[in-house]
Amino acid sequence: MLVSRPVTLFLLFSALLLGAPSISAAGDKRSSILHPKKRWIALTALSVVSAYADSISTMQGRRLYGAREEDPLANWGVSLPRPATLSVTGALALGVAYVGHRMETSNVRPFRRVWWLPQTVQAGVNLGCAIENERKIGQYRQYQALGIAASSP
Repeated sequence: MLVSRPVTLFLLFSALLLGAPSISAAGDKRSSILHPKKRWIALTALSVVSAYADSISTMQGRRLYGAREEDPLANWGVSLPRPATLSVTGALALGVAYVGHRMETSNVRPFRRVWWLPQTVQAGVNLGCAIENERKIGQYRQYQALGIAASSP
């Protein structure tokens, strides 16, 4: 599957937020727009929100239109009751955030340089899946308005 335009914009925005050089009023060059701790918190918030958006849109499609999860690894998670699904989603997103934090504070220089990669990839994938879920839900609504039985793709 090709990466959609919103996901590409999200990844470019994340790279700008995390790594773009900025110049302060004093003229010294900083490595990023945000303080390192704020960068990690902002990226964690983006990844958790995108994970919840994916999870909620998947549950909405299953509940309202009988859609099914296409990913066999994620199928067990969305078949749980709603509170359990949201708990698992949050735990997985925070687990990826912890991996990113450990990479950022690592003694290994290559890990410190790409500490943002796990969270950015996770957030981009979840955002893309949430957008795809909303697109499919829109198709189901159109089919329902026309009185056509929609088969779950």
